[in-house]
Amino acid sequence: MLDGLAVAVLNPKKQRLGRPLQAVHGRVLKAIRANKLYGLWNAQPENIVDRIKKGWHIFPVTTEETENIGRAFTKRTMPV
Repeated sequence: MLDGLAVAVLNPKKQRLGRPLQAVHGRVLKAIRANKLYGLWNAQPENIVDRIKKGWHIFPVTTEETENIGRAFTKRTMPV
């Protein structure tokens, strides 16, 4: 059984995922959904909306800007 998987791009702001990595991401996302699991995905202000649209759920947010953009897009607020 696979317990975890990591795919890294050294500088995601300068490097785009090539076709092989895009295919891997698609297969991983499909397997996660099929098994009713959630993945931990990286996101930046410039790609958070696109990643939410693709169905990615959990992000280790690195900036408040990314948080605000994601929450505005999903219409969520922080609990008080």
